[in-house]
Amino acid sequence: MPLPDPVDKPAPLHREESTTPDLVELVRHLLHAASRMGGDVFVRFFAPDAVFLTGVGRFEGRDAIRGYVEDFNSSYDEQSFTPDEVHDLGNGVAWFSAVVTGRLRGTSSDVHLRFAVVVTHAGGVVSQWTDYATIDEARAAAERLAESRE
Repeated sequence: MPLPDPVDKPAPLHREESTTPDLVELVRHLLHAASRMGGDVFVRFFAPDAVFLTGVGRFEGRDAIRGYVEDFNSSYDEQSFTPDEVHDLGNGVAWFSAVVTGRLRGTSSDVHLRFAVVVTHAGGVVSQWTDYATIDEARAAAERLAESRE
């Protein structure tokens, strides 16, 4: 499957003890798909049995993830996801922070939400996505996970 074009202004690239750029690029493409391409393209970056953990629930498999993403996107007239940082910790683990900006459907209210995520991957697709409330929480969780996979 060809990857979508990378986002216009890619996040700084941080590789910590990793020699493969694949996971960092995967995160960039995920955010690009979330911003511009909708749920069908977004879920192509996930394993068929992937797990997507957010503050509102646990979604298992591409169909459930697609449903969550479509519900989330339907709250906005327009939105975009911009990566702040992307860190590949090796062993198939990365964490990133990003900002979602958008206009809530039917209002003139703008939303600016910073969030952090830990992702694991295998075979070029995400196997697990976990949202965190803070960058520090995501960083610590990712470091523990990467260390446990050594």
